[in-house]
Amino acid sequence: MHLPSRLDALRRLASAARPGGWVLINDPDFTTVTLQPPSAAWERTWSAFLDAAVAGGWDPRYGARLAGDMRAVGLTEVHADYVATATHGGALPLLALTIERLRPRMLAQGAADDEIDEAERLLADPANTVTSPTICAARGRLRPYSQPGVSP
Repeated sequence: MHLPSRLDALRRLASAARPGGWVLINDPDFTTVTLQPPSAAWERTWSAFLDAAVAGGWDPRYGARLAGDMRAVGLTEVHADYVATATHGGALPLLALTIERLRPRMLAQGAADDEIDEAERLLADPANTVTSPTICAARGRLRPYSQPGVSP
């Protein structure tokens, strides 16, 4: 999700595998994050987060497209597992750190500093339920060399 040329990166990874070898990649889909109970400050902040990620060249939904891109670069037997967790507020510190990392970009795009603070407070509150980003674990196989007289 952070790389500017995702397909090129996948091609390089595939070319590093031996013929018949496997490539495994994990990437998130941040569009599935939710907070319960609902909060207008959270919704506006999360929307600003996604906009800031895109403005920075990230693809916050890349996990959902990863398996398709693995097929597009020629990997076969592509399979993907998707996992999301619903947990209590405070259990996803990496999510809070990622919001903080994008705070300057969010503010530059018009997000309100006090709403980001409120969203971070809600994210940390154990009384709230947070659904994590959906993590995609995708794997695909590099075609084996074809050998005369041997079926693949």
